[in-house]
Amino acid sequence: MAFAIGMNCRKERYVQTQSVSDTVVVHDTFIVRQPPVTAQAPLPSRKVTVPADSVDMHPQGDSASVNLPAVSRKYAGEEYEAYVSGIEPRLDSLRLFSTSSLITTRIAAPARLSRWSVGVSAGYAATPRGLQPYIGIGVSYRLFSF
Repeated sequence: MAFAIGMNCRKERYVQTQSVSDTVVVHDTFIVRQPPVTAQAPLPSRKVTVPADSVDMHPQGDSASVNLPAVSRKYAGEEYEAYVSGIEPRLDSLRLFSTSSLITTRIAAPARLSRWSVGVSAGYAATPRGLQPYIGIGVSYRLFSF
């Protein structure tokens, strides 16, 4: 009997908690049409040979050498950065596909267990007529639990 009372009087309790995680995956498409140039740097010119019939002036022979200036351009914004280079380069559009995950974790702890309870009780009660069967509402104190 003393063992049961001693086990019941200790203050530490092992309470099981339950964690619940919810994951939401979002797929976004970010489109930038004709982004502005944020930086530009010249590159060495390129010597290109083109057919003579595509040049307005009349060169000697069947082809002409033309120096074309090349350039490197940087396009940048909050969500993107792109580089293009060549002869009169231009970035027409930029499409970015991003996936983000939002993970929410909730920890649900069980309600604190009380030693006191109110419930239906049955048994024998001491009355002026002696011990008699009793059924009713009673208050109880839990000594130990399994």
